[in-house]
Parts: sequence; structure tokens; C-alpha cells
Amino acid sequence: MDLREKVRGYMEQQRLTRAELARRVGLAVPVLCKYLEHRYDGLELRQTEAALTAYLKRAQLVERQREKKFLQLQTSALVLERCEEARKQKELVVLYGPPGISKTYSLREYVRRRADANDDKVLLVTANAVTTPRGLVVALCQLLRLPTDGPGYVLLESVIDKLNQDPHFILVDEANHLTVEGLEVLRHIHDMAECGMVLAGTKRLYDLFTAGGRKSQDLEQLWSRVAIHDLLPGLSPAEIRHIVQTSMGRLNETAMMEIERSTRGSARRLAKLLPRLRRLQELNPGMPPEKLVGVAARKIIA
Repeated sequence: MDLREKVRGYMEQQRLTRAELARRVGLAVPVLCKYLEHRYDGLELRQTEAALTAYLKRAQLVERQREKKFLQLQTSALVLERCEEARKQKELVVLYGPPGISKTYSLREYVRRRADANDDKVLLVTANAVTTPRGLVVALCQLLRLPTDGPGYVLLESVIDKLNQDPHFILVDEANHLTVEGLEVLRHIHDMAECGMVLAGTKRLYDLFTAGGRKSQDLEQLWSRVAIHDLLPGLSPAEIRHIVQTSMGRLNETAMMEIERSTRGSARRLAKLLPRLRRLQELNPGMPPEKLVGVAARKIIA
């Protein structure tokens, strides 16, 4: 499906007129009409497609987040609070913790809340194991509706110029996957554009800065600019009990303690455990629930 088909599908799904979509994207109505009617080429085509691609990417993320039920947990509350601090104060913040404690979910919820407040100046980039410094800059270019072809240093300067002209707030999820060079690119952007920025990831992200060795030395300048760094706590015992009781009703104390031990504060492990536990209870109605917890937990990779 090409971009025009995606745009038409989105307009039909959301029941948007061309005028309304153009307003949301920040395009003139004639520009959008010419694009949909294949009457654009060259630079105008690239600029229009960059704007539409950025808008659709953000809109789809926000819509998916709206479909989910948000639980106000201690981890999500801390992530939302730190993001707001970083945005308002234009600070650099590092958040880290074990996998499965709702870091990504909380960052997406922050984007949704800012969108509901009519703020489209929040950029969420998700790194992965193959994200290069150039790939990181290209991702930012896409979100900022900038061209993505050309040398990396030119793209980086265009990102900085754009942020200086039109300030945005940057969230980088899975930042532990970035190389020293990629993290240094983010430092340069933060320095030159003076924009708020949050780097979130696993404990490996924190270790990159503090474990000593060559990488920590190379990242000294970046670490010196970090205003706040927090170890995210995961689910508290009270939160685990609330989620279990909401999902399954009241269980005995032994079963609850076994669930706490098996999940170790991980929302992801708990979300995988509970459906298995319900199924095992249906199949083994006479077996004590604490024994079934152990059976269900063994099916989940630690």
C-alpha cells in the first residue's frame, strides 16, 4: 500500500475531509488535493509526503494508545512526571529499569496525553539492535517532516535548525541499543537545540554511563548533562494484588505471594501469567491455586 492509499484509508476511517486533514497536518488544502490527485513531483512531492508520513505515524501511535486501558501505576506515574519535567525545563533525563515494567507503554501514554492537549511537538523514537547514528537522525527527520536523503552531517544540521526554529521535545525509547556515537548525536542535538530529552531503556543504559571502561569515558560529556536519572521500580506488591484481584477475583495469601515471587514486579510477566493461570483453574478446579501458579510460571521465560 503506497502512501496515498494509506492517506485515503485514514481519511475514510476517521471520516475526515481533505480540508480537515490538511489543517491537522499543516498543509494548504490545494497542496493536499494536488498530492492525492498525482499532480505533484520533485521537491514539493517529497515535502508533502514527509509531512503526511510524520502525521500518520504519530496519529496511529496515539489511536492505538487510546484503545488501551491505562493503569496508573508507580512506574507509569514516575515516567509521566519525569517526561513533563524534562519538557518544561528542557532537561536531559535518563530512565532505566528491567524489561517488562511498562516503560514503553508509559512513554506512549505521555505522547497521547500531549496530543489530547493539542501538542504535536513531542517526538518518540524507538531504537533497536540495528539503529545506527544515521538511522537515528533519519528517524528524527521523518518525525520533523524533513528530507531524509543526503549525507548524515547535513541531515543532523537540518534537525538542529528545525528544532531551533520550532522547538520539540524528544523521547528515545530502548536507548540502551544505541552506540556511543548514537548517544553522542543526541547530546549534540540537546546542546545545540537546547531541547528537552528523555532517554529510556534497560539497566544497560545506566551501565553504559557508570560501569567504567572506554564507553563510559566516551560518554562523560553526555552523562554530565543529565539532570535526573531514575531506576524505575516496576510493580509494587499492592499493584500486583490489585491487578490480580481485578482479573481473577480474590486468591488466598499463599497464591498471591507465589504470584509476586514469580513475576518480580514485571507487568509483562504478570500479563502473561494470569491468562495461563485462569486456564489452568478451568482445567483443574480442585487444585490449590498456589500450585497452579508455579505450573503457569514455568511456561514463561524469565
